[in-house]
Amino acid sequence: MTSAIPGIPACRLANAAILITIVATQFSCEPAPVENAYERDVPRLIALIGESESDAAWPVLQAAVARFKNDNPGFEVDLIAPPSPSPTGQQKLLDDLAKKTVSCVCIIPSDALSLRSAVKQLATGGRPVVTIGMDVPDSRRTVFSGPSELEIGQAAAAACALTLENRSPTVITLHAGDANAAYSVRRHAFAQNLPVHGSIQILKELDCSGNAFDAADLIRRESRNFPRVGCWVLFDDWPLRVTARDVRLLPLGSRMVVCGDSPEYLDRVRRGELQAMITFDFFEAVENALATARALIENPTAERPPFVMSKTLTITISELDWYERCWTNWRRGQRSPPEGP
Repeated sequence: MTSAIPGIPACRLANAAILITIVATQFSCEPAPVENAYERDVPRLIALIGESESDAAWPVLQAAVARFKNDNPGFEVDLIAPPSPSPTGQQKLLDDLAKKTVSCVCIIPSDALSLRSAVKQLATGGRPVVTIGMDVPDSRRTVFSGPSELEIGQAAAAACALTLENRSPTVITLHAGDANAAYSVRRHAFAQNLPVHGSIQILKELDCSGNAFDAADLIRRESRNFPRVGCWVLFDDWPLRVTARDVRLLPLGSRMVVCGDSPEYLDRVRRGELQAMITFDFFEAVENALATARALIENPTAERPPFVMSKTLTITISELDWYERCWTNWRRGQRSPPEGP
């Protein structure tokens, strides 16, 4: 066989050609670099569902989303909520998300019991769900970001004891029964810790079943029956949701502790109608939820704790100015001021 290149035997050229072919074939079958697989294949869309577009937390959510997107380029957050507070509206949004390409869902539940089925449907369908502020028990949600319900109940007991100084050591509580595990934990933690603060008697426990209008009726009726009770303790803000801001819920001179976080109640603290709000760092809880959503998207098989706790806060007249600054910061996408409780 005559070589096409003078001085080089044809058999060597043939062997070289075979070697080049083998190497080229190997390189042509190499997979794409793994470092770019995540960016190419995994969607990065987080849905964040608020209670409503009309509540005080909506601007905070908008600011938190803007901060998260700025700090996490490549991630998108779809912020949605019903126009007004509505468990049915939130349920519809969850049902719609089950049909869309969303990597993770974060939700601030307006009513845990009514949303349990929709949350479970998403979770069992492979969508991680992060609940914020209020948990949704028995829903298979992935992570809860918010306050410890045990600490909420303990803080309510301590605030009640302070409120009762120089008053009758008696209490009436408002709860939602045992259907919602979160409220049950608050209620029992309160009852267990109350004796730590002295001989305080619970005169009556009122069950409003979580209905705001029923709660307001119960409070007004029983306040007439027990005008000298030392303090009222509400394990959520049910009756205040349907009471105008300039209308007193209780008669003049009554004392009240509320587990609630709305800045709309700060005027009630300022004018002495509300002695303490038991709440938590809302902005921190939302930040933690979005960070958790990112982690769930990046590494869905990693084990992680089912709770990310936020600091429990007791807001009285002494902490009022600081808590107002908190909400101002949160609306700007900034964390709570360092000074405070």
